[in-house]
Amino acid sequence: MNSGVLFFAFAAVAAGVVYYLYNRSGKKRINLLDIPKETIEGDITMEDIVGIFKSQNLEKGKEIPFVAQNTTEIFNFKIDSEGILQKDGYQTLFIGVFKEDIDSLSFSKIIFAKGFDDKLLDVLKKSVNGVVTLS
Repeated sequence: MNSGVLFFAFAAVAAGVVYYLYNRSGKKRINLLDIPKETIEGDITMEDIVGIFKSQNLEKGKEIPFVAQNTTEIFNFKIDSEGILQKDGYQTLFIGVFKEDIDSLSFSKIIFAKGFDDKLLDVLKKSVNGVVTLS
């Protein structure tokens, strides 16, 4: 057999194994292309974030609001399209609501803002792997 064909076959099998191992983690994926985005031409405040979550009429104990920044995983979800979280001249915040009983996000949004207020910065300092759950 031609060594070029053998090499190609080996490379294809290796790529398949890598793809399988990468995807077998069982984690659901979030494609950021599908998430609504908002650009704010100023600072976003913690008060703004709380207002967004209050408008969602969350079920206490069943839905968990979160803010995230610079993360590749949220709850049991792996984030795809990480480059979407960047916009020149803006800081990015990914907010959402995790609904435990259906193991899904019931709300999510990407916010680009020129900056964050001190209260929001304090909250983000408490993040674990870039995610902070709120109560």
